[in-house]
Amino acid sequence: MTPETIIKICRRAVARFGKYGQQIKSLEELAELSVEIAKSIMQDKPLARQKKVIDELADVQIMLWQLGQIYGADKVANRIMVKLERLEKRMDAET
Repeated sequence: MTPETIIKICRRAVARFGKYGQQIKSLEELAELSVEIAKSIMQDKPLARQKKVIDELADVQIMLWQLGQIYGADKVANRIMVKLERLEKRMDAET
C-alpha cells in the first residue's frame, strides 16, 4: 500500500467518523496497547503476547496517521524531526 493510499484512507475515516470520534478511538487503542504491553511485562512472557502487542501497535499506528490528518501531518513530521535530533544529541553526549 502506498503512502498516498494510506493518507486517502485515513482522511476518509476522519471524514466518516469525525475528528472527535477518531480522537476518542485513538485513546481506546492507546489504552489497549498499554494493557497488552503491561501484560507482556507482568507475565514475563513477551514472546507469548507478541502477536497481541503487534496487533495493538498496528491499530495505534493507524490511529496516529489519522490524528496526523486532524492536527496536520507536516506539523507532526517537523516535531518528530526536532525530537529525534534532540534524542540523538542526548545519546551522543552520554557516550
